[in-house]
Amino acid sequence: MLDNNEGVDLLPSNIELSGLEVRLINAISRESVLKTCINEVKKNYDTVLVDCMPSLGMLTINALAAADSVVIPTQPHYLSAKGLELLLRSVSKVKRQINPHLRIDGILMTMIMPRTNISKEIMATVKSAYGQRIKVFDTQIPHSIRAVEATAEGKSIFAYDKGGKVAAAYEQFGRRWQSLARSRESKIELTAYDDLFETDESRAEANLSKIREIPIAEIDEFPDHPFKVLMDEDMEQLVDSVRRSGVMTPATVRQKEDGRYELISGHRRKKACELAGLETLKCEVKELTRDEAIIVMVESNLQRTTILPSEKAFAYKMRLEAINRQAGRLPKDNLTPVVSDLETTRTNEKLGKEVGESREQIRRYIRLTELVPEILQMVDERQIAFRPAVEISYLSEEQQYTLLEAMGYNDATPSLAQAIKMKKFMQEGKLNG
Repeated sequence: MLDNNEGVDLLPSNIELSGLEVRLINAISRESVLKTCINEVKKNYDTVLVDCMPSLGMLTINALAAADSVVIPTQPHYLSAKGLELLLRSVSKVKRQINPHLRIDGILMTMIMPRTNISKEIMATVKSAYGQRIKVFDTQIPHSIRAVEATAEGKSIFAYDKGGKVAAAYEQFGRRWQSLARSRESKIELTAYDDLFETDESRAEANLSKIREIPIAEIDEFPDHPFKVLMDEDMEQLVDSVRRSGVMTPATVRQKEDGRYELISGHRRKKACELAGLETLKCEVKELTRDEAIIVMVESNLQRTTILPSEKAFAYKMRLEAINRQAGRLPKDNLTPVVSDLETTRTNEKLGKEVGESREQIRRYIRLTELVPEILQMVDERQIAFRPAVEISYLSEEQQYTLLEAMGYNDATPSLAQAIKMKKFMQEGKLNG
């Protein structure tokens, strides 16, 4: 047992631990060996943390048998996300057969590189697949070379780099986890998740998130999908990756009444498969209503590195309309109903919080959907600035085409002040079509 000045006693492993797995096979009550050891000393500590290796062997089973709760760290890599399903099955099995009080406190995303597409895609996949049943902590542990250096120095991240981003993230997570542990109402029980793994195969089949290879010919595009699939250098790299390794992150689809599938997220992956000559696409099949599918589609695509103003405009509009429908029938004098009878938050405020925009910015983006296609394309190509384009959107279609012709003739675009003046003249009936 190693003592340090940070208030933690550390019991590290060594190479001999590798042979313990074999010796446990013939041990009496082999699943409870670790629990027996911990019970002898846990009265001396506020918390006992057991760090498990990334395997589902007897040592991990011992840890689950001894634990009160589980925090599942996972990296934004395909294999880590894939292993979540196997781990959750093991947790569920241990709860049913060995430790009925075991619960999952949540999933913690670690070694995050927020600027990479793979990190964004895996995080979106994890939240989509498990977020409704298991808490996915908002706190994310970033990737940092300082954490690697701390391990090499044999120090904790707090001792090695106390002011760094990794230490700050772990400190924030620690506070949230302690708050969760103190609140019995906030702890996540496994009962609902266990339903996925009952021996009733028909129920398991109906409830499990299904990942399967689906013929591309049976997958239809999402109606009015606002996001473009660009044939650029990123697409070329994705096609090469698909040829070499296949699709690492499954697309998300829902099955339609006619038996075909509707693509919710993964449009670039589907196109890459087509260009690579593949006939099937790895997909997660989810049971979603139309509005739920719209919300998932917009949320997953907003994780992209580059998003055009037109894409945001139609995506925000579709998502807000879906949220409005979920909130109930719109009163005649209220275009942004409250989220529910128990909340006073307007739906556009809710959307703004979810996507990190102000309510007014959401309104401005949605106004862009009133632009004629040619002017909207100019906004995407940065030939017209965002704010003047918002004001131009109030002009009628005929007036916008007249303006488009004038811009082409003069090789110039209106400033914000000019656009506001045109809008005012239009409202006063002084602007000719």
